[in-house]
Amino acid sequence: MDRDREVLRHFLAAIAYRTQKALRGAPDTYPTFSAGNRVRTPVELLRHMAALMGYVGQLAMLRRLADSPVAPENFIYADIRADRLHADQPPPARPDTRWPEAPQ
Repeated sequence: MDRDREVLRHFLAAIAYRTQKALRGAPDTYPTFSAGNRVRTPVELLRHMAALMGYVGQLAMLRRLADSPVAPENFIYADIRADRLHADQPPPARPDTRWPEAPQ
């Protein structure tokens, strides 16, 4: 059971890390950004985070569509800790140095 609890805590820490990455530094208009018909806004996704990891990925995708992309990174090197589930997450440990949709 301790191993199961440890895996769950790491999963929650990964969600906290990735969610903050997608939200940190977003423009003021981002919470209500609409990508089109029947696509949830970022604030709607946050309210309905039942399938958590899928929605976290959608937040990052919506940032790209809103012309405010989040730099990609290798999450293997991310500073994800089970004791850090709050909004104060560290910056990327190894962000990709090259990404095609980077703001100019």
